[in-house]
Amino acid sequence: MKFSWKALLFAPLLAPLLWGGGSALAFPMAGGGIYSFLFAFVPALVISYGATILLGLPCLYMLSKVAPLTLRRICALGAVLGAVCYVPLALLLWLTLRHGTTLADAFAYATPFIVIFAVCGLVSASVYWLLAGGKRSGPSASAL
Repeated sequence: MKFSWKALLFAPLLAPLLWGGGSALAFPMAGGGIYSFLFAFVPALVISYGATILLGLPCLYMLSKVAPLTLRRICALGAVLGAVCYVPLALLLWLTLRHGTTLADAFAYATPFIVIFAVCGLVSASVYWLLAGGKRSGPSASAL
């Protein structure tokens, strides 16, 4: 799998779109939900593109030097990096809730977000693999 500008441009976009759409449906406001969409979409977009450029691409490069890039490996890497991206946000939450809370409390308050971040990382990584022209290899490739 080669580097693709198209994949870099569009892969990190899907998870924030889904997050913003879900937010607009779950929390409609007086504006048709566009404010709810933007309130969730913009920060998610910044985190998604930042994680893809600063973490995803270097890790994909390092993984390509060790093992062939398959969909399974790329999805696992995306899920792990997505979960890792949650840690600075939990630390920021802890710093803002400093009075009477521990670091374990900050992680416990938003534990479901670890799963959400991991799924978003998995989605972005798999879309990147598809857009970059990833090929199936092995015996299951001919079956599909």
